[in-house]
Amino acid sequence: ESVSTPDVAERGDAMERTRRPTYQLTRTLPPTGRAKVVANLPYNLTKDVLMRLLPLGGILTDVVVMLQDEAARRWSEASPGDADYRGVSVLARFYADPSYAFFIPRNAFYPAPHVDSACVRFALRDPDAWVGGDNDEDVPRLKRVRALSKLVNAGFTSRRKMLRNTLQGGAFGGAPEVLAALEQAGLDVDARPQDIDAAGFGRLAAALESKQKQAS
Repeated sequence: ESVSTPDVAERGDAMERTRRPTYQLTRTLPPTGRAKVVANLPYNLTKDVLMRLLPLGGILTDVVVMLQDEAARRWSEASPGDADYRGVSVLARFYADPSYAFFIPRNAFYPAPHVDSACVRFALRDPDAWVGGDNDEDVPRLKRVRALSKLVNAGFTSRRKMLRNTLQGGAFGGAPEVLAALEQAGLDVDARPQDIDAAGFGRLAAALESKQKQAS
């Protein structure tokens, strides 16, 4: 089965489509089936729409989208330490196995836009395969996808700053709680966001979430 997202110009229309309850999608699938999403996204909505789709590995197998080339490489190719490594690079690799499929030059369209494009495929991971799942004996299970997004967004506000300094004293707890979570996640306590891979962020999000629950 395939579910397509049309190229709509207005933000409200595009976001409304991804806010619809997932049971509406699951009702259209065979009992053992999952869907694919193929979309030409408005470039200004790329992050918002993808962050609603990528965590749906339980009902989607793939998300194939056309993106602005610069964004496509950030979502699919950037690795820890790269200049283009950002929070979206982390989240994409946590929820999926992204791949840069092919380049689409601007002169492929008429009238030609001002930017080049690219097609990216995200092969979604089943939630049980996320870091912090049941198969990770030493790491608590990540309960809420919002916990990961919150951590990644906070960390990449200062990607070159030590993560413990960015997080402590805020919603993630004080210095002792943050240090303990970093150690539980198997990360260097002096690690910087730009050097941490998706698995590391996943373990840390699960550890922080678990400690916050214990403290409440």
